Amino acid sequence: MSAHRVAVEVAAGELHEHARDLLARGWRLALVAGHDDGDALRVVYLFCDGPPDQRHEVTVRLDP
Repeated sequence: MSAHRVAVEVAAGELHEHARDLLARGWRLALVAGHDDGDALRVVYLFCDGPPDQRHEVTVRLDP
């Protein structure tokens, strides 16, 4: 993984606090993608900052 890319998985209840912290530090929400993995849904939030280009990927798994 690149020094400028972080990927974490958080519980649905932790998403608000995690996103609030990134936004408060100046990161911007660049992308939200939903994926149907069959047994669960996965939502990926991509936050960006820079320069230099930095990416922080936050994944939340949802059990329907």
